[in-house]
Amino acid sequence: MVERETPQGLWRPFEGQDVQVEYVLGDPLLRLFLQREADSPTFSAEFKAPDRAGILKFVLRHARLGYSSLLIHSLAPLRTPRTDDADQLQPSGGFYYFVAVAVLLGMPHLPL
Repeated sequence: MVERETPQGLWRPFEGQDVQVEYVLGDPLLRLFLQREADSPTFSAEFKAPDRAGILKFVLRHARLGYSSLLIHSLAPLRTPRTDDADQLQPSGGFYYFVAVAVLLGMPHLPL
């Protein structure tokens, strides 16, 4: 994000250190301060996405005395990992696997 201030009609980079961005799914999951890159008007932050899937968004609210307010929303959908990335059979599901097999074996004996 680039934010600038203009005293006397001249554009120069914004000098603040209090610019925050939120990663939101209803309620904020992450709230980060953006850091200004050296010799650049660009603010940025790096983070690891939370372990939740859904339609999330970045929200930047910047309201300071003497400046125009900023409210920027940007959708950032987060999808779940692919099913082929996870183990197909998990040991904790042994009871459920047994029940499923027992039901399948018992089905031919049902009267029609």
